[in-house]
Amino acid sequence: MLSREQFIKAMEFFEVFDKQQNQIVSDMNKYFDGNGLLFTGNDELYDRYLELLEIAMGLNHHDTDNPIQWWLYEANDNIYGEPNENGICEWVGKAPCKYWDITIDGRFFHIVNTGDLYDFILFSYEQPV
Repeated sequence: MLSREQFIKAMEFFEVFDKQQNQIVSDMNKYFDGNGLLFTGNDELYDRYLELLEIAMGLNHHDTDNPIQWWLYEANDNIYGEPNENGICEWVGKAPCKYWDITIDGRFFHIVNTGDLYDFILFSYEQPV
């Protein structure tokens, strides 16, 4: 299993990758009027990197309840705000604020960043030794 710092650094790849891909699409739309498909060829790379990260964290890439995929694709990023000092998202009209509130085995998790996600994975998906 990766350390917390390694996991956070690995998750930064997805944020950087998404920003780069969005910029490429935006730039291409300027020249092609938003018509047509843009294939950058990086989808396979992205998916393989994700699968390796999940394996390193002891997760199954094909699980429907995979927390890394949920965080990347489905977290509440339609809520625009930012966490205050208590980790609660407040409306400020800025960038999306992902969060996830979940209770597992009586323990409450308020996940607002990849460090919190790591703690949740560590607690929820620990493999018995």
